[in-house]
Amino acid sequence: MSAEFNTRWDADVRPALEAIADAIAPLVPAYHAAWAAIGNTGKTAMEELAVLAAARKQLNDAIEPHVAEVARLTSNNEGSIRMMGCPKDEYDTWFVHSSGDPAEFLRNVARFRSFNTNFWTSQGWLGYGKGIDLPPAQRLARERAEMEALGVDFSKELWLQTRDAQLALERIGTERGYGPTSGHHTAAGRYFGKLVAS
Repeated sequence: MSAEFNTRWDADVRPALEAIADAIAPLVPAYHAAWAAIGNTGKTAMEELAVLAAARKQLNDAIEPHVAEVARLTSNNEGSIRMMGCPKDEYDTWFVHSSGDPAEFLRNVARFRSFNTNFWTSQGWLGYGKGIDLPPAQRLARERAEMEALGVDFSKELWLQTRDAQLALERIGTERGYGPTSGHHTAAGRYFGKLVAS
């Protein structure tokens, strides 16, 4: 991205997108609460779905007037933004559908200059409602220090670690999504390898 693009984005685009996010943010909790309440209210399923549909409509009605402006600000075709971001059914919302926060989505577009959620993750985003962490390289360095504090010795092979260190690697590797805990490629092995490479 050019310096001119970045300057314009920081001066004009980011504040405008964040203002749109601020405008719709107050309506997001009611939508999420309606999803969370399904099956937990003592009401009939139809009554719960009616509450969800009403919260969804109120949120989408607030987002709709801003869609053209989001496209203009980000130099995208409005039709493309509508195709990518439109609600898919009567319980769906703009941009994130039923699994996220459309206000946070717009704040992240503003922050990362991208609609690509995989790119956000690569830059330290932890998921909707979880915020931003350190970039990957710094995060792995921090985790390596955490594992050293738990007794892992990175000057030794994985199989030479103490049992406590191996258990710590296994537990945290599993928690952080490094795959199966049995077989040739264990979660501990994947995680240890990732930290060694960092």
